[in-house]
Amino acid sequence: MSLFLTIRNIGLGICLGLAFVACGDSKDSESTAIEIEKLEKQAPQARDSHYVRELLGIEKETSIFYLLKGKVGGKEQIGYLLIEEHKPIAGIESDTEEIVIDSDDGEDSQPLPLYVYIVLPNVWNEELDHYEFLSIPIDSQKLFITKDEKGRLKISGEWKSELGSEFNNKDWEQKSRMKGKTFIFTQDDTMPLREVSFVNVKKTQSLENPTQEDLPISFNSSYTRPVILASKNPMLDSKALEKLNEQFAEGAKDTSELANKLALLTQKDFKKFQAEKYIVDTEYVNSYGVEFVDSRILSLQVFNYIYGGGAHGVYSTRMESYSLETGERLSNDIGDLLRLDGTNKDALLQILTQKLETPFYKELLFDEVLPLKALPHNFFITSQGIHFLWRLYEIAPYAAGEIDVMVGFEELKPFVNPNSPYAYLFGL
Repeated sequence: MSLFLTIRNIGLGICLGLAFVACGDSKDSESTAIEIEKLEKQAPQARDSHYVRELLGIEKETSIFYLLKGKVGGKEQIGYLLIEEHKPIAGIESDTEEIVIDSDDGEDSQPLPLYVYIVLPNVWNEELDHYEFLSIPIDSQKLFITKDEKGRLKISGEWKSELGSEFNNKDWEQKSRMKGKTFIFTQDDTMPLREVSFVNVKKTQSLENPTQEDLPISFNSSYTRPVILASKNPMLDSKALEKLNEQFAEGAKDTSELANKLALLTQKDFKKFQAEKYIVDTEYVNSYGVEFVDSRILSLQVFNYIYGGGAHGVYSTRMESYSLETGERLSNDIGDLLRLDGTNKDALLQILTQKLETPFYKELLFDEVLPLKALPHNFFITSQGIHFLWRLYEIAPYAAGEIDVMVGFEELKPFVNPNSPYAYLFGL
């Protein structure tokens, strides 16, 4: 569901929602193309993973999220950018999506090529069933990344995507409304939070198999966690920044410290696995991604996956939202967001039932689920509305995955608790 986790899973997280922004006119597009051409002449080498690593300080096993502002096809847009290592897919699949599990690289392995993901969180594409995005390797030579005189990241190119499979590429080519447009973005330095680093640590360990000596038992533990660097976010209150890192970065202040702390977590996981004396291969994944950010709130998606034998593993997603003013974690209790007295609850159940009665959803659900009798416990804040999320098996079989329905801010406004920290998103 995260803007970036989900896009990776179709070949990148994005279940958000709403308006299509029209293409720019030819003059706007032409001026954007001219600006891109000027930048490319200044530093033509800025299309290479090694150069971009050096330029942005991207270390091995780390990725960086940037908040952007700029133009696509000559029209103003905001953008979410993630630059990360492109890793092999371990091949854990469901019938509806591919779950990415990072490979375990040795200490002496070379840094992997970098991939770029850009999401337009204000441009919902109904045919793609999520926001407009591109996903492309830096070494494809189709993007240009540099810094301006203020040290801000700049990224430009043509809106194209390479999703890793012929099927996904063809689907994107047919449905993207931004395809072929020129774009240019600059890191938004007017926001308190403009950059978030992510660290991935994965440890694979083995135990003797008491039943098959020649076939050891494998245990994999993987963590991807964010850390906010003070040097990259000078407008963010220092006390708020410290509190944020205490809550999701194990108190780390930089990527090296976070990597060490995550390595300790993998060791604890393995000791627990040893103590419980499992005799099946086991895998555990805990991964964070940015879902939404503005001047007040950072909303993260937390993805958990566990496999302990059987036909398939089990995964779940949940929201963690934080105040950028105080660093406090915000409630993810639906009862704190919405006023759910008898009348309101019934009306909201009716709205969600109507959305689930469309052919796209209805064929996925268990029989007799509709009309809904209870609200889901899980929801996500996005740029266009609230996503209600039903976990695996709540209203549909495993093969259908988690069921996600978006309701726009305006439609939900009558239900909103005016004292909720999210009320401003609804114009309250």
